Amino acid sequence: MNSAAAELTVFRAPRFACIRIVGRANFAASPGFKQAVDELIAERPQRFIMDLDQCQLMDSTFLGVLSGGAERFHEEVPGGHGIELANANLRITGLIESLGVSKWFKHVNGEIDLPPGIQAKRLSLTNTTKVQLKETSLEAHERLGQLNESNRAKFAEITRTLKEDLDRLRAGEPPALPGFDMAAINRQAGEVGGDFYDFAPLSGLRVAALIADVCGKGVSAAQIAAQVRPFLRDELSRDRSPSAMFRDALTLVPTLPENSFVTALCVVVNSASHSFRVARAGHDPLLWFHAETGKVETLQPKGMALGIERADLGTATFAEREFPINPGDILLMHTDGVTEGLSPTGEEFGCERLRRLLAASAALDARAIAEGIFTTLDEFTHNTPPQDDRTIVVIKAL
Repeated sequence: MNSAAAELTVFRAPRFACIRIVGRANFAASPGFKQAVDELIAERPQRFIMDLDQCQLMDSTFLGVLSGGAERFHEEVPGGHGIELANANLRITGLIESLGVSKWFKHVNGEIDLPPGIQAKRLSLTNTTKVQLKETSLEAHERLGQLNESNRAKFAEITRTLKEDLDRLRAGEPPALPGFDMAAINRQAGEVGGDFYDFAPLSGLRVAALIADVCGKGVSAAQIAAQVRPFLRDELSRDRSPSAMFRDALTLVPTLPENSFVTALCVVVNSASHSFRVARAGHDPLLWFHAETGKVETLQPKGMALGIERADLGTATFAEREFPINPGDILLMHTDGVTEGLSPTGEEFGCERLRRLLAASAALDARAIAEGIFTTLDEFTHNTPPQDDRTIVVIKAL
């Protein structure tokens, strides 16, 4: 599900282990990296090397996982002298020193002498869920925070936000609804972000789906999302109409920081009447694939973003429309981080390319459609780390 910026290759031989890290060793690679480190430590190698010659940088999540593994290696492997960090650059060694984990490592430079009979395996890092990503990042930062007061203060806000994100994620998976297949994928540009989605089962065989995007990214966007999301989730579960929910959400506007706003899109699908209702708060349009014609329609009902205006909120309106939906039809909700993904030449992925991709993948189930979009987007951007959060919600009528 989540594409990692780094490439990791594991080398194994009797009493020897090495992981070569190429690119940006960030939180997206951390769950797969943690599993690999745990497996290698269980084999009790006498020598354990991290080949960092082609590793550009390392973030705090990745280093937290690495230092936790180094501590376990020191404790569990008799005669172990610490994990060797081969050819680490100044940015990585500086991070290691600043966070106080240098005691678990041995720095070496020069070419690595691999033993005969070595076996190499490239790790797949694309199958981790967002929950796994958050759990790994939380564990890593909590461990770093336990080392000293400086780390504890530095990561207090991140760990708090990660805990809140985990609580929301564990409650935000698509519910079952007869006649519909639903899936959602979120990828953040950093360890925390401002995109989110939610589902709420409603009476009368209905489900509400919400997608939202906070202006900005990182911790500041995550803080606003943590403020807005519980309100919208509560409104969603109270069986409010999408337009009424957005209208009530305007009460949040005075509490939002200046120059910040939230866009959102809400869809309520009805299994009994084979229909859906949609309202929008300044968000990217809803894409509707029609199975009968093979065409993709753009739905963009009127409605301003939450917080974009601070005056005359009493006159604000959110248009809401209802449509019939037929078997094979697909509704696609997305944030602008998807369409604004850039190729190496600076070309945007764009809405038209997304429309064509939706039509071409219409025979797949909801999960495969969402994963296919992200795969195509990764190919288009040449796996360049995203500059903005990316979220997709797919609803397919069966």
